[in-house]
Amino acid sequence: MFAPYDYDALTGYLLPRGSDDAPDRLAQLCGKDSREIAGLPIDLIQQAIEPTEAQRAALDELAGASVAAAQKIKAACPTTISLTAPNRLASMQQRIEAMMAAVASVQPVLDRFYGLLSDEQKARLNALAENQRRRSLARSRGRSLAQGCDVAQVSALKWPTEEIEARLRPTEAQRAKLVALPGHQL
Repeated sequence: MFAPYDYDALTGYLLPRGSDDAPDRLAQLCGKDSREIAGLPIDLIQQAIEPTEAQRAALDELAGASVAAAQKIKAACPTTISLTAPNRLASMQQRIEAMMAAVASVQPVLDRFYGLLSDEQKARLNALAENQRRRSLARSRGRSLAQGCDVAQVSALKWPTEEIEARLRPTEAQRAKLVALPGHQL
């Protein structure tokens, strides 16, 4: 998020004139399809639980909430690449707030739907989730959690406190705030 630290290193973030790579780079950060992030496999759920009419209505409501949540998350994806640390942090905050709002909107609808299920249906739904998790693990074997990130982005997880102090020469009040930052890393 905070790397690169100097303007020379920023050239890696800048696109050549006439380049159309910005949408591709942003898609790596946000996903090309918002359903990858927040979408629920409604058809699979329906097949697994064979819902009653009341359950089908609740499942339809859940599908709508899921789509709306995915749209909120997608809308929070930056449309331009931020070149400064404060702007990148603001983009992250906007994205996290959208994800929290999406969860808050889906949670009560999911709880209502799940409350309508019988124990047998809950067991089938849980088995479906376990199968999905296994498939996802199988697909991701050999891939890093930082997939889609380049080396500069991965190294950004480490705070460059010494470098910031050396280059910016902060006041004592600023230094105290800088020293406090590593405790707030994600």
